[in-house]
Amino acid sequence: KEMKEFSPMQLYVLDVPRNLLKNACATTLEDHATSWRICGDDVSPKLFCVGEAGERPSATESQPISPTTKCWVTSNTKVHRKQTINLEACGIPLQLFDSEEPPPIHISEWFTGQGSTFRIRVKLLGVWTGGYQKQEVLEKYDSTEQQLEGEEGEKWHQVSTCIETYPKGVRYICFEDWSKDAFSTNPYVALFRPAPTTDI
Repeated sequence: KEMKEFSPMQLYVLDVPRNLLKNACATTLEDHATSWRICGDDVSPKLFCVGEAGERPSATESQPISPTTKCWVTSNTKVHRKQTINLEACGIPLQLFDSEEPPPIHISEWFTGQGSTFRIRVKLLGVWTGGYQKQEVLEKYDSTEQQLEGEEGEKWHQVSTCIETYPKGVRYICFEDWSKDAFSTNPYVALFRPAPTTDI
């Protein structure tokens, strides 16, 4: 019987898409620090379940953050988190990123908090040659700083985008966020599907 051939793109699409960020919603700060580089003046950011972190907005159809979702909590100084995803180490065929139609990359995160500020930046990086040489930034998304005041600080807000067009040769994805006086949750980077509307 003749075997049906699949392209690398089709083979990966048949696999279960997943969040490529490690420890996206970690249960402890120690666990969180194993995957994230954390910088900033606030030396004591915290991880809470939404329901434990004071009066957080409740889940609705458009804002599906449940009381058991882990959230990243920062105080009155800005905190920067960073994680770099090695696509090859994630088991993703690199030829996908050298094709004429590379996979769309979906990015998402939720945040809330009266007077809070929040920002996401994602960089698509090329080959790392080692040493101190910087990797080429092939494409970049920056939400710029967003601030919540008044009633807006009583709702969950989703920052999301989909990067569909970018040069060949992507090997790493660098995800960063900055937050101050904010509750944030469900950071998400994935291929081939829309950003989630339920807990990860």
